[in-house]
Amino acid sequence: MIGRNHNSSLRLAATSLLASSAVAQSNFTCKSSGTGTTYNATSKYLGCYLDPSVSILGAVKLSTIAMTPQLCTSFCGARGYSYAGINFGTQCFCDVAPNFSNAKLVDDTKCSSKCYTDPSQRCGATYVESLYQVLNPQGNASTGSASNNYIPACETSPLCSHQVCNTSLSTADRVASLVGELQLEEKILNLVDSAAGSGRLGLPPYEWWNEATHGVGSAPGVQFAHMGSNYSYATSFPSPILTAAAFDDPLVRAIDEVVGREGRAFGNGGFAGFDYWV
Repeated sequence: MIGRNHNSSLRLAATSLLASSAVAQSNFTCKSSGTGTTYNATSKYLGCYLDPSVSILGAVKLSTIAMTPQLCTSFCGARGYSYAGINFGTQCFCDVAPNFSNAKLVDDTKCSSKCYTDPSQRCGATYVESLYQVLNPQGNASTGSASNNYIPACETSPLCSHQVCNTSLSTADRVASLVGELQLEEKILNLVDSAAGSGRLGLPPYEWWNEATHGVGSAPGVQFAHMGSNYSYATSFPSPILTAAAFDDPLVRAIDEVVGREGRAFGNGGFAGFDYWV
């Protein structure tokens, strides 16, 4: 019974991933290089910093149990940020420049948290940040020229070579194929809101905890680009209980349409997931 429930949960998760980050074009050919490859940041390690107020980097944040230096620097660099840092073992922070006003450089041994999916690397520690400079960011977040060329996972190698990306199959068959390829530890790491994905398969991490209770403009799980650039803002609405008190069905529908459009846009741009709790 436990095994059946376990696989059912994974199938539900995989179905949502198929509808979001792993959407393939039917005419796409899997490549190992070229436009269908995932951006990988080149970075320089700057040291280990005591960061008691978590204020060295503060523009964008990503949290996942699959955190590694490569994942963090690529996440930040893909959004045009030149600096990336890892705190608490699982949290990645990005910004255009570091703020050292409340920080102190400490010995590298203080960055003692092992990255869960790659224990050979360190992912900061509690209020201690492993800091990196991204040497090849895509655009410049500070000028609004960051790249928005988000590539769906099924258009990148190695995931595109797996049956989960075969659009000639039914959704059920694609989900079953993905679940069948996940190892036990990978399945466990995908049963949390900050799902780890699978680096082995090329399945990216996914944050399930996206909220739109007040609209996309005030939503956990949604990331924003630097002020003035695309994806730097969205609409924030009154709380649902206040809106409902108006007994205005056309108003509620109009709000829902805006939330839907903005949510889809942020998902398509790689700044949010595609499922929202409201």
